Amino acid sequence: MQDEANKHSSEPLEVEGPGALRLGPFRVSTALADVEAFRHETGWSVNDGAARGRAQPIPVPHTFPMRWLTAPELWAVLEIKLKRAGGIAVHESQSFSYEIPLDADQDYLMTADIDHQMNPERLIVRASVVTARDEPCLQMETILRIVGAAGSAP
Repeated sequence: MQDEANKHSSEPLEVEGPGALRLGPFRVSTALADVEAFRHETGWSVNDGAARGRAQPIPVPHTFPMRWLTAPELWAVLEIKLKRAGGIAVHESQSFSYEIPLDADQDYLMTADIDHQMNPERLIVRASVVTARDEPCLQMETILRIVGAAGSAP
């Protein structure tokens, strides 16, 4: 799967221009240790209120994929866009629409579109996640309002 995840061009990335910028696909993971840490830090019960042995899978919280927004391939572009806009990102909204639940300890492929909109200025990140067999799992959208570093929020 590593070869599939690294199919992007070695040419310099152009982050400005009309329309949304497409990134990926790149590999994302629900590594068991990461899922357990996320569950602990966000208040999800490790046992989901039931006596679970290791034989039963640990459910992946539906908000876990928000961690993937910090993937280096995606975060580098967001940083460039924010620097050029002269502002900081304030989380405006986020949504998750699942076709199938994510399984713990699995690799997935994610493709993301970043759209820079004006009035109000914001970045909209729309991501699609598929299994290694290209089965659709999840569509997520995150809206980041761009606020001037010296100014106040609109």
